[in-house]
Amino acid sequence: TYNIAMNAETAKKKGIKEGDAICLENRWGDKVTGNVKLTQLIHPGVLAAVGLGSWARGRPISQGKGINPTALLRQDQYHFCPLSGAAEPTARVKAYKK
Repeated sequence: TYNIAMNAETAKKKGIKEGDAICLENRWGDKVTGNVKLTQLIHPGVLAAVGLGSWARGRPISQGKGINPTALLRQDQYHFCPLSGAAEPTARVKAYKK
């Protein structure tokens, strides 16, 4: 999917409708923008963004679509597990209509 999935009730409270462009922003001010897909299949307190779009010219179907959710993560010594070395897989974000 190229969309950001959001719970329909949460979207209604925020004034967001199906297909709206929304912005996701982390606490450091990093932002990504994408279109929203409303669903009842996701918890009201979370969003889902897969990031299946692409920049590659050889992939014309996905070129310029989707978002890069990794842009919202920090990759530094403070955001890795000290035992396993695994990167932090999620980011706490606020979502708002663009």
